[in-house]
Amino acid sequence: MSTQSTLNAAQLSGENAAKTIVPAKASPPSKTQTDPRLDPRIKKVFAGMPAPVEKPNVSSREELLAQENSPAVLAALERQTALFDSMDSEEIAPSAGLSVRTETLTSSPDGNTINIQYIRPDNDEALPCVYYIHGGRMEMSSCYEGNYKTWGRTIAAKGVAVAMVEFRNSVHPSSVTEIAPFPAGLNDCVSGVKWVHANATRLKIDAKRIVVAQTGKDDFGAHSQFRQTAGDRDAVRQQRLSFAAVSVINSDLVSMIAQASHDATPHRPNAHKPQTYLIRSE
Repeated sequence: MSTQSTLNAAQLSGENAAKTIVPAKASPPSKTQTDPRLDPRIKKVFAGMPAPVEKPNVSSREELLAQENSPAVLAALERQTALFDSMDSEEIAPSAGLSVRTETLTSSPDGNTINIQYIRPDNDEALPCVYYIHGGRMEMSSCYEGNYKTWGRTIAAKGVAVAMVEFRNSVHPSSVTEIAPFPAGLNDCVSGVKWVHANATRLKIDAKRIVVAQTGKDDFGAHSQFRQTAGDRDAVRQQRLSFAAVSVINSDLVSMIAQASHDATPHRPNAHKPQTYLIRSE
């Protein structure tokens, strides 16, 4: 039985009996360094990525949190965060000419506070906006980690506004210190994009050109957010929203990582076809 199914069973039955927690333990080394499909420049950067920690299935959220807060997992997470923070580079993505600030808002339906890292060219133009949901399976990570800060500035330098939502993670806190299980993070993402649209004039955004984008192994956040927003048809009609949820592999990202590794060795990565999902209001 999968972790999710055992969690659901425990939650639905109300069973929270104490059980022996199976500790996390180190897994075999990552295949990142041996996979021939991977750009060698990326391999060089990610050589510092900690080996994954094996995490056996659990039967309750309490067991999950205990496992995730074990010394082995926290140490690996600290090393991973340090690696991502090392990618924050003014040389690769200068902040000159950009406005970078944090906005806060109240999320529905829980009334909690979340953050938006808002990056845009420092001008008065009404610009298209990329509403960005960071990776981490909605369990961990932060849009304020160095890789996302650099990525946000890289996008904004193309002449668009970037609103990176900092939602409640389900396991490890971000700058939003509260953690909560699904659908808390999803609700925060939906609240954030509605807030951006409602405040488009103050943010100097073209409200008719808002794109929802996410990167991550499974694109869970963006696709789930998109489906829920699409299902809220009354809100879509009322606010005249037009969103696209986009999964993109961008050559600029490869270049950014390559520059971070200071390795100019040319390499052509495998071609991937991005998926785009678009909903238009009536």
